[in-house]
Amino acid sequence: MDAVTGRALQGDPMQTEGSEWTYGPSWIRFEDERVIDWSSAPSHQLKTKTTSP
Repeated sequence: MDAVTGRALQGDPMQTEGSEWTYGPSWIRFEDERVIDWSSAPSHQLKTKTTSP
């Protein structure tokens, strides 16, 4: 998934730090504008099928 699609699905991140977007305790990591990793915490779940890749 690319960053534009990620933002459309998840909304604006609470914080960005380098290539990582944080949504409370959950985060998404990008490389070359593509999602490469994520972690979805139960308290602030990402809109993914799994909690990590």
